[in-house]
Amino acid sequence: MEFIKMDFSTFENTYKELEKFVDDASLEKINRKVIKQAVEIGHAETVSLIKSRAYSSDNSKSGRKGARPSGHAGDNVPKKVTKSKDYGISGVVGWDRSDRSEHFYMKFQEFGTSTEPPHQTAKHFIRDATKNSQDEMQAIMSREYEKALSEVLG
Repeated sequence: MEFIKMDFSTFENTYKELEKFVDDASLEKINRKVIKQAVEIGHAETVSLIKSRAYSSDNSKSGRKGARPSGHAGDNVPKKVTKSKDYGISGVVGWDRSDRSEHFYMKFQEFGTSTEPPHQTAKHFIRDATKNSQDEMQAIMSREYEKALSEVLG
């Protein structure tokens, strides 16, 4: 699982102002909206990266018979927005350690062999997607916090 680290230092003043005027439930609602939009962006970017680097466009012809998944991994990238005690509201794009889906293999690191080079895993795709969409995620955060603050202040 790859975590996206967002830099909140540029929004620190806006966030502190917002905390003065908004209760915790409203602040959580705003944060959930920001995270949900960021997950959508990260998901779209991850899907496009996986599909662009895929080894075959038709997975029904790859692998051994009876063990082929029913779709391409790029079409089945999981995403969710959750709330936990440790992290607060967080978004998850990709396969986690407990995943039991058909595309569970995307979470494994492939180091290669003496005859085969290493292959990129979902962790690499998600890391690349994060780098590619970081500015867009920061813009969403800025827009939503400024919008909420302007609504509160009138």
